[in-house]
Amino acid sequence: MAGKLMHAVRYDSYGGGSAGLKHVEVPVPAPGNGEVLIKTEAASINPIDWKIQKGVARPVFPKKFPYVPVSDVAGEVVEVGAGVEKLKAGDKVVTYLGGSGGGLAEYAVTKESITVQRPPEVSAADAACLVIAGCTALHALTVTGGLKLEKTEPLTNVLVTAGQKYDLVIHCTTGIPWSTFKPNLTQCGKVIDITPSGEGHATGKVVVESEA
Repeated sequence: MAGKLMHAVRYDSYGGGSAGLKHVEVPVPAPGNGEVLIKTEAASINPIDWKIQKGVARPVFPKKFPYVPVSDVAGEVVEVGAGVEKLKAGDKVVTYLGGSGGGLAEYAVTKESITVQRPPEVSAADAACLVIAGCTALHALTVTGGLKLEKTEPLTNVLVTAGQKYDLVIHCTTGIPWSTFKPNLTQCGKVIDITPSGEGHATGKVVVESEA
């Protein structure tokens, strides 16, 4: 695709927020040895992306300006460089571009070694969220939380709030205090307990209520 142009979003210096982002046309990059060229279908924006623009990682990232941000990308392989052995044009993939960025563009070059094919049932939008965000969640569950993911282990119930506030929480398990959910309630939110009693019925009683 030598000589072709693509649309991209980039910034020329630290700071500036959204006002510092520019829509530009730049040359389509060419894959080098062990690299593939991907037509971007989806990209995931993470907190590190605005932090890099703000200058939190200076002088390490960006390595140079102007800079096309975002590292988590899903798309289709359209060209392969020398030495590429497993991937071919037409493969649907997800990859990590690292500190070099390039995700907010129509095409991106990445290493074959950190690019994987995605199953057809996984959309590009879902796949693009599996790199930084997915690995962060996995680390939280397995390293911080001590959760074991071996298939021989019994299933584990995990509550993920993601900062969301709820109007209503249905509590249906023993061993967890009702007050646990209070920080996750909206101003008028309630926790309703439907844990079966000793007689086997669920009372449906409001056990925690936020103060309006």
